[in-house]
Amino acid sequence: MNGTNSAHAVPQYLTLLDLTGRGFVVLGAGQGIGEQAAHALAQAGATVMCVDNDADRAKRIAQDVGGHACCADVLARNDMERVFHAAKEALGAVTGIVDIVGIARIKPLSAFDDAAWSRPGGLRNRQGRPASPRTHDGLRAGA
Repeated sequence: MNGTNSAHAVPQYLTLLDLTGRGFVVLGAGQGIGEQAAHALAQAGATVMCVDNDADRAKRIAQDVGGHACCADVLARNDMERVFHAAKEALGAVTGIVDIVGIARIKPLSAFDDAAWSRPGGLRNRQGRPASPRTHDGLRAGA
């Protein structure tokens, strides 16, 4: 298991999972997959900026993971600029972004028309630009 018989060096993969000293922004951290992502990152040693459109949810998760809370609308450029400014202040540099924002539509698949099927993609396209790493100087290159 240590790779001594391998023709190539085998990395110590578990050490690569250590995120100590790294800052992550989790968009949609208030519940579901985003909440679990915030916990996973924190357990791996990262400091997490928990972003949600509900301030109480963001605060609750941030407290749970020992991180920072920020309430924002990911579709609003001003909010996203504020998020990444706050992240840079709180985290130093942002190593990564987890973007798990979505809109749940609970109904049978047969009840979705063409417009309903296009909504998640439209949200992602509208959201992508304000949350794009290129628009924020707080991101650490190559980390």
